[in-house]
Amino acid sequence: MRSVDRVPEAESPRRAAVFASAVREWIAVAACSAALVAVLLQLYLSDGPATEALMPEWVPSVAVLIGLLAALTVKSADRLLPRRFVLGFGWLSTGLLVWTAGCLVGDGFRLVHAAPAPVVWGGVLVHGLALFAAAALAGRTSAYQRTKAGAQDL
Repeated sequence: MRSVDRVPEAESPRRAAVFASAVREWIAVAACSAALVAVLLQLYLSDGPATEALMPEWVPSVAVLIGLLAALTVKSADRLLPRRFVLGFGWLSTGLLVWTAGCLVGDGFRLVHAAPAPVVWGGVLVHGLALFAAAALAGRTSAYQRTKAGAQDL
C-alpha cells in the first residue's frame, strides 16, 4: 500500500468526531423543525389548545422556536454569538420542551380511557415530537458545552 492512500491515524478520529457533530446538528434541527410544524398545525387546525392546564399555551411555540435558533446557531456561535448565550438558549429550550413533553402522561391516560377527557391527537403529536426534540437538542447542547471554550465544534 502506498503512503498516499493511507489516512494518518490522528486524522481518522477527528473525521469521525466532525461527522458525529454534523449528524447531531442535523438531527436537532430536524427534530425542532418537525415539532414547530406540529405546533403550528395544532394551533391552526384544532379547536383548542393541547396543553390544558399544565402549562400556558405559549410554551410549546416558544420552546421550539428557541430550540431551532439554538440548534442553528451552534455551528457559527463563536463568530456571531457569545458561547453562554447559545448554551443558555439550548438549555432553556430543552427545559421548555421537556415541560411540553410532560403532557404525554396525560395523553397516555386519555388513550387508555383512564381519564374522562377525549384524546387530542394533535396534542399527542406535539408532545411526542417535543420529547424527541428535547433529547436531540440536549445531546447537541451538551456536546457543544463539552468543547474547549467552543473552539471546536463537536
